[in-house]
Amino acid sequence: VITHQAVEALHSISNGLPRIIDKLAAEALCIAAEAKSSAVELHHIRAAERRVMPRRRSDNTRETP
Repeated sequence: VITHQAVEALHSISNGLPRIIDKLAAEALCIAAEAKSSAVELHHIRAAERRVMPRRRSDNTRETP
């Protein structure tokens, strides 16, 4: 089971791209299972987003040692 909010977030984050939806949904399902949750909820999608889609650095951003 996946909540309506989770489905909306999945679509929004992925821009409707099937490959991204698949990766996010699979990761969110694993996260929900680890938490022994009976449903994939919005916070599981957000956690999956952080794992699967790390933020991209700007080309102007430099790492400091």
